[in-house]
Amino acid sequence: MSAVVEGLGRAGLAARGAMYIVVASVAAQIALGDRGPHADREGALAAVARQPMGRLLVAILALGFLAHAGWRLVEAVIDPGDEGTDATGLGKRAGQVARAGIYLTGFVIALPYVTGAKRNGGGGSGEQDLTARVLGWPGGRLLVAMAGAGFLAAAGVNGWRAATGKFRRKLDTRAMPGWIEMAVTWLGRVGMTARLVAWGLIGGFIIRAALRTDPHQAVGLDGALRRLADRPAGPALLLVTAAGLLSFGLYSCCEARWREVEEG
Repeated sequence: MSAVVEGLGRAGLAARGAMYIVVASVAAQIALGDRGPHADREGALAAVARQPMGRLLVAILALGFLAHAGWRLVEAVIDPGDEGTDATGLGKRAGQVARAGIYLTGFVIALPYVTGAKRNGGGGSGEQDLTARVLGWPGGRLLVAMAGAGFLAAAGVNGWRAATGKFRRKLDTRAMPGWIEMAVTWLGRVGMTARLVAWGLIGGFIIRAALRTDPHQAVGLDGALRRLADRPAGPALLLVTAAGLLSFGLYSCCEARWREVEEG
């Protein structure tokens, strides 16, 4: 893999890490009683934009998102592992394209904050509006339920990675001192467990929306974390989840340094 593509991958992983660190900070604020900020990607961008030199920082994040999208698309094309002709290889390609779409969307969302056209963001109404439109389509309930199942599947994958430690295969552990390897491993385990919780909550709420034909049940990350905070012992659970999301952000930054990017 060329040095340019490797650079895209590392820049994209660093941007992902920065985003999760900011989301974790906002989630902790919500747990401590501040219900103003939004704990999702757009809320994180809004929080960064309000800082000194915020537009420049958001522009750097936006370029990181674009780099991440480009790296994932390259991975889909070059087919790491030479498995492009079987179902496993095609599934990996589709997964890379889906990840590229997520980060390309992040780049588009960031642009109004870079130009100064927008300063506040998040809130979850976008998920509800989209769910309402899809529920009105023929077979819409099934499509919404499938979307929820997709989040649950992503949650399960994160849980499996946390339990098995398979994510370590993509790290250049030979270049790490022993204590750093141990720290990065635990950051990965804790962070992926937090993503298991977050994606599981989102998937559960989306499936509930399909079953009840009620788009207000569908929420994104911000809505899921706020509903968690509203439950008994919710603030404490949200603080734990915020710590886990912070761990994943730090793990992503470690990936930017030590991941063997050329292996996909």
